[in-house]
Amino acid sequence: MTERPLVSLIIMAYKAEKFVREAIEGAFAQTYENLEIILSDDTSPDRTFEIMSEMAAAYTGPHKVILNRNPVNLGIGAHVNKLWHETVTGEWIVVSAGDDVSLPERVSELMDIATEDTALIHGRPLAIDDKSVQFEFEERFEKVNLPILERNDVEETILSYTCVRGATMAINRKFLRFWGGFIPGLVNEDVILAYRAQFWGKLVYTRKPLIKYRVHDESLSNRPQPKTFDAYKRHQSKMANEYLHIYKQVMIDNEKLKLSAATVAVLEERKKYHETIFFLYGSGGFKTEFLGSGLFYRQLVKRMLIKVYRAVKR
Repeated sequence: MTERPLVSLIIMAYKAEKFVREAIEGAFAQTYENLEIILSDDTSPDRTFEIMSEMAAAYTGPHKVILNRNPVNLGIGAHVNKLWHETVTGEWIVVSAGDDVSLPERVSELMDIATEDTALIHGRPLAIDDKSVQFEFEERFEKVNLPILERNDVEETILSYTCVRGATMAINRKFLRFWGGFIPGLVNEDVILAYRAQFWGKLVYTRKPLIKYRVHDESLSNRPQPKTFDAYKRHQSKMANEYLHIYKQVMIDNEKLKLSAATVAVLEERKKYHETIFFLYGSGGFKTEFLGSGLFYRQLVKRMLIKVYRAVKR
C-alpha cells in the first residue's frame, strides 16, 4: 500500500486567545496519520502564543508539532509567504485560522479527494458563533462564486474578483511552487488562488463540511458598516488599497497568464479608479457623498467628484 502524503496543517493566528485553544484541539484530533501541525502566531499582543506554547508542550499524540512566533507582525500576505514557502515540509498544506475548528476527519477526507493534478480543494463549512454554537447561514458562495469557478474561465474569475473559500483550503505544494509567493501587503490571497488554481490544474469543491467556520465581530470577513465619516474614510481607503494589491499581483502573474488585451484594459481602468478613491478618501474629499442618503445619490456624487479630481490632475 502506497504511503499517504505528508500533510502540513497550519493554524495561523493573530489576537485569537478566545478561540485558539479550540482550534488547536481540532488539529490535535485529526485522524490522518502522516501529519505535521504548525502553530503560528503573528506577534499577537494577547495570550495567543502563550496558549499555543502550553498546548504544544503538553501534547503527547502521534503528530509532529511545530511552534512559530513571528518576531514582528507580518500581516496576512507575508505570514502566508513565510509558512507556505519556508516553514512547511508537507506535500499538501491544509489551512486553518486561529478561530476556526477542523473536524477530526478533515485532513483524511481532503486527501481522499486529492490527486496529482489537483491544485486546490475547498468546500462548504459549518458556521459557528463566538460561543461555538452552530447556526444556519445563507449559502451565497454556492449561488454566486461557485458557478463562476466551475466555468473555469480564468479571465472571468479575475474580472469578477471571485475567490475560493480560503478558510477551507487544502493546497498542493507543487502548485504553490509554480506560482511563488504573494506581493507584500496582499490580504486577499483567496482571490489570487482562485485564478491561479484554474490556470494550473484542477480546482475541486466539496459540499461535505469539514471545518467549523467562526463568525464573530472580530473576524476579518465580518466587516460592519462604518457609522462615522472617519471610519467610512478608513474603510474606503482600505478597500481601495486591497483592490490595488490584487491588481499588482494579477499583473505580475500575467507573465504566465497572458491575459487578453481587453481584460488588461479593464483592469487598468479599475486601477485608475481605485487609485482615485484611495487618494480622495485619504484627503476627506468625499464627505458630501457620505452624508447623502440612498445608493443612487452616493454613486452619483462619487462619479462627479472623481471626474473633477481627474480633470484637475490633468
